[in-house]
Amino acid sequence: MITPYLVFNGECRDALEFYRAVFKCEEPKVLPYGDYMPEGL
Repeated sequence: MITPYLVFNGECRDALEFYRAVFKCEEPKVLPYGDYMPEGL
């Protein structure tokens, strides 16, 4: 399985809504950078 990661500088939610409309997919899981917790810590 492929899990893509997109990183945006600015209006990430606007970009995700655009891609969601283009690819007609479900709402993506969004994890703000400040909430990221690496595994193994």
